[in-house]
Amino acid sequence: MCACFWRFLECLRARFLCKLYCLLCIIIRIIIIIGYTFLRSVATLELAISEAAFLIFLLCVLYQGLLIFGYCLCPIYVKPRFYKC
Repeated sequence: MCACFWRFLECLRARFLCKLYCLLCIIIRIIIIIGYTFLRSVATLELAISEAAFLIFLLCVLYQGLLIFGYCLCPIYVKPRFYKC
C-alpha cells in the first residue's frame, strides 16, 4: 500500500514538472518569435539589434538545451515512464 502511494505521488510530481517545463518551452518560443519580429522591425538601430540579438541567442540556447534534455517533449518523454498512474 505504502509503495503504491509513494509511486503515485512521484507520478503526480513528474506530471506537474512536465507541464511546467512544457509551459516554459512555450513561453520561450513565444519570446523568441516576438524578439525576432522586433529585430526585423528595428533593423536601423545597431545598439538595440546587438543587445536584442544577444538575448534572443541566449533564449535559443536555453530552448535547445531544454529540447536536448527532453523537457520540451514532455508528453512523449514522460508518459511512457509513468503510464501506470
